Amino acid sequence: MNRFEDYVRVVEEQRTDHVRANPYGPRLVDDLCSQEFASFDLCGVPASDLVTALCCFTDDYIVEPPRSLYAVQHASELLQAFDGQRSLLIRDQLQHALHIASGDLFEATCALHIATRVLARGRDTRLSDAFIMSLEERLERGKAIAPFHPDDSNGGDPLGDTYHFWANVAGGLYAGTQRSASARAAFVAVMLYAGPWLMQTIREGVFGSRLFYGNHARIDRLGLTTGLRLARAGSSEASRPLVRPQ
Repeated sequence: MNRFEDYVRVVEEQRTDHVRANPYGPRLVDDLCSQEFASFDLCGVPASDLVTALCCFTDDYIVEPPRSLYAVQHASELLQAFDGQRSLLIRDQLQHALHIASGDLFEATCALHIATRVLARGRDTRLSDAFIMSLEERLERGKAIAPFHPDDSNGGDPLGDTYHFWANVAGGLYAGTQRSASARAAFVAVMLYAGPWLMQTIREGVFGSRLFYGNHARIDRLGLTTGLRLARAGSSEASRPLVRPQ
């Protein structure tokens, strides 16, 4: 990421500026999963497209991205909704997104993923002109996002943690609704579960791209567990969770 040293400096300066933080992981997951959501059907979503959308910055490859899985319009509206907000908890973020996405839980999580990823890393500008922002603007809008509990974040950055969380919620929702296509469910769940290790090994170890806030492993697990539990509760086709909370 361009100017990542400046990003790290500002994140560290703002560590104590957040007015509130998300509850500790198990309570956060229980809180989200205690809510009721409309049922959904994701059988028509290609697993490979979903993994591509959740794992790859669109500025880093040349093929046309699966735009529907970035919920570009809803993500743009979310970025506007975040303007002027401060320390929105995960639950608050989801309420904003559900309102914009007319109650569609999967669409809302996809929008949250890309909106917060734009703020965190600025590597998805090809999707929309609305995603082209200076580092200063991204960090100012990013004040809308509350950090995770320190025991979950493990020193990660709030924006990076948050986009990792929503990516894994979206993947968990998909994996948890694929009972009739278990190979697709396993592919998505395993790729996301292995994501922190793959990122550390390939991106940093092989290509030398520094993970300046680590691999967000604990946050990834929280998100995947949340998505799988929500899928089990919200769809008649839901399968049993493929991973257990840690």
